[in-house]
Amino acid sequence: MEIQDAIHVFGDYQLWLIIIGLGFLCATVLPRLLAEYPFAMPIVLLVLGYLAIELPLGLTAPDPKIQGKYAEHLTEIGVIISLMGAGLNIDRPFNFKTWNVTWRLLGITMVITIALAAFVGWAIAAFVLKLLPYC
Repeated sequence: MEIQDAIHVFGDYQLWLIIIGLGFLCATVLPRLLAEYPFAMPIVLLVLGYLAIELPLGLTAPDPKIQGKYAEHLTEIGVIISLMGAGLNIDRPFNFKTWNVTWRLLGITMVITIALAAFVGWAIAAFVLKLLPYC
């Protein structure tokens, strides 16, 4: 049985479940495998996701314009999981003295980063909109 025949046995939904399950498996195994290498785990997972779409498996690439709500919810889940992982990595007993750096990161650095990202996005959008009449 060739790969194309095996893929047609599964529906598109089951194939996506297999790919997502493999992604979770990689997300749990990769940190230990990549500990000695200068690769970041999100980059490796991004490449694996790209390869999953580009392989001749008959999968269509998701389109954020058509499936905008799904893309929005998936990014929200990604942010929640990332924040939960970062929070679990804080290995300090909870009191104000040991969490001084954490409070500064949350209260100052995060606010400044969000404001700068919003400003850069706004500036790029304004620049692109000014260029549109000339295209």
